[in-house]
Amino acid sequence: MRFHVNALKSLCLALAFTGLVLPQVCLAGAGGGSGVDEPSVIQHLFGPPALDGTNVNSTLVSVNSALYGTTTNGGPGEDGIIFSLTPIGQYQIVYSFGALATGPSRLVTGYQPPKDPTGPLAAVGSVIYGTTKSGGFYNGGTLYSYNTATGSLQILHNFGGYGSASPNGVSTDGTVVVGSITTAGAPANTGGLFLYNIASRKYSLESFNVSQMQNSMPAGPPVPLNSSTWAGVTTAGGMYGAGTVYTFTPQNGQFSYVHSFTGVGADQSPVGVAAIAGALYGVTGSSTQPGELFSMSFSTSVPNSFSVLHLFGTAGGTDPSEPSAAPTVVTTPLGQMLVGLLRAGGNGFGAVYTVGLDGSNYSIIHNFSGYDSGIPDGGLVTGPDGNLWGTGNPLTFKASVFRLGPQISNAAPITTDVYNGGQGDLVDVINGTGFATNVTAMFDKTPVEVEAGGTSTQVSLKVPASLLTQGSHVITLRDPNIGNDSNTIVVTVGGVHLRVSFGNPNNVDGFQDIVTIANTGNSIATNVQIVSAQLIYSNGAVVPLQVYGSTADIQPGQSSQFAAVSPTVVATGSPVLVVHWAYTGGKGGAATRLHL
Repeated sequence: MRFHVNALKSLCLALAFTGLVLPQVCLAGAGGGSGVDEPSVIQHLFGPPALDGTNVNSTLVSVNSALYGTTTNGGPGEDGIIFSLTPIGQYQIVYSFGALATGPSRLVTGYQPPKDPTGPLAAVGSVIYGTTKSGGFYNGGTLYSYNTATGSLQILHNFGGYGSASPNGVSTDGTVVVGSITTAGAPANTGGLFLYNIASRKYSLESFNVSQMQNSMPAGPPVPLNSSTWAGVTTAGGMYGAGTVYTFTPQNGQFSYVHSFTGVGADQSPVGVAAIAGALYGVTGSSTQPGELFSMSFSTSVPNSFSVLHLFGTAGGTDPSEPSAAPTVVTTPLGQMLVGLLRAGGNGFGAVYTVGLDGSNYSIIHNFSGYDSGIPDGGLVTGPDGNLWGTGNPLTFKASVFRLGPQISNAAPITTDVYNGGQGDLVDVINGTGFATNVTAMFDKTPVEVEAGGTSTQVSLKVPASLLTQGSHVITLRDPNIGNDSNTIVVTVGGVHLRVSFGNPNNVDGFQDIVTIANTGNSIATNVQIVSAQLIYSNGAVVPLQVYGSTADIQPGQSSQFAAVSPTVVATGSPVLVVHWAYTGGKGGAATRLHL
């Protein structure tokens, strides 16, 4: 069964004139996710420092149905906060660092409250792990855990004593938490890593002890490469003093130097790395040097094979040159892609890029503006809604959290009751805004065909009859650039399915048109009625119509007729006839263009 696209377009036009919004008819999203410029939506702007945090410096972490992050400064305690944010914009400060540290985890007398949280966060279950730069017993920073279920914070280690200070973030494989420390206070004046075993609660420190890694500065924590090995980068050290790629085995504390950056052009100052299927992907770059995207293979056939996949800045001002964090992997219709953030885009602010794992299909998919997160800081993370989230610094605000992805958050079908009478495939029309021309769709996680010829406000899905089992089903639309999903669209196969058709209008002694509502589902529709009818002209004029016809119970395969009437002759032209109908358990609408 196919819905009438022309009538649907007329209905959308009519709703634009009237300002009406119906749950099942022409619900439009708030923006556009095109194949040219992937939109960025500000989800939270941080307020005054005395009330809210400032300087978001950590990549967000997704826990259950919310995202969590930290700010270095601000908040009630003036020394940073942990905050939570849901995909629908519910924001909350859940912990305040500094003198006014909150909750049952407040440190006992003699300790300095932890403050200045920094670096990437990591999560295992409902527990978040992170570090602070200062505070703690020795005022050299802390390793802490925050339980999102109980709201309690616990100090796991105090830095500053015995050769370790100033940690800068953590990562985890679910068994151990591995973090990095700077050269300050570390043995032999080198950088190093610390380990915290989640099960045994044991802490240990491992210093960089490979000769070519001396005097190195870790660029954040390493990441798990496989079940036994981690990999990371340093911003200094190596054969040329321009940084290294190293591997680390937590079981025995063994470091291995595997690559040295040359210090020539973009080949220096690595920023961070991500591990994907046993391979390492990372970026370099600084405010004074362009950056590069590189990969390293650790397979037995080509061990430690280093490749430069892309040189940033090669396209001039339209291709910025300073990556802000390691890339993130996403799944798109083109396969797995990398997506990352750059600090300076073509319009003087940040940008978002995507590129294939082999360096192909490089593209800038979004340029930030001064009011659109400005200069992004940190990396991107997939949120509980399937979209990518990050943090930035807008022109006129201290910090922000943004969502990157399709803005078809209110995508909706013309009706939520879909039924094909048990025969053949089903074509369902989805309304919204910002649909890319090559959007893909899933029906209960099974890919289904998106018919060609869709627009930015409407797509048609072809669902095979084999998937049309009676009951509730979920449709999601996927963005073609970075694999983000729209809101879930719940439809019911079987049950009631009402379809509206119109007769030939009569405008001789007054206006009249016959409206037929047919039930093509397999359940009875009770108390069916037309709740309103009107003519809407292109100049905005609206003529309300009287509706004649009794409330009806319509059996499957049957129909009922109503008359939409004006006692006087209406103006000639091409108005849109709009009707809104309802029945027990649902409502909707339909429209048609008339020629009077």
